Amino acid sequence: MKKLRSGGSTVMFIVGAVFVVAAVLATTGFVIGTVVSGNTALLWGLLGAAVFLIIGALLLVMGFRSGAVLDERGLAWTPALGARRFIPWDQVQQVQVPGDDHPGTCVQLVLRDGSVEHVKAISKPQNSETHRRWASRGYLERGQLVSQAHQQWAAGLTTRD
Repeated sequence: MKKLRSGGSTVMFIVGAVFVVAAVLATTGFVIGTVVSGNTALLWGLLGAAVFLIIGALLLVMGFRSGAVLDERGLAWTPALGARRFIPWDQVQQVQVPGDDHPGTCVQLVLRDGSVEHVKAISKPQNSETHRRWASRGYLERGQLVSQAHQQWAAGLTTRD
């Protein structure tokens, strides 16, 4: 079993953690300031820190839960928002990993019934050209892992027949 993450989920995970730490520090500061000065106006700052904490916690959870799990049975993935999906290898005809010069925003599974599943948890970077060149390599490596796992499953199937 191998866990694969997109660059976006890693960024959400890191930014969420930074927001949570900043909110905890701000909350501590506002509580100390309120106790020392007796000024209740600082409670508005405490409310702002609570909002920061909630946003950070949401980003942290979304970043943590999004990703794909690759194993010998198939591919399971969970987008940042949405339900978990699982496709067994016996339903997959082909794995497509669109490169920078091809249309498509994520790894695609072409199923035996002709439909296409878009694995949004393994997506191409969409931001600036400099970041895209750096992040695209990781995306292509993750896509290649999915393709290799499907090929290994198919090779094992032919040796069993």
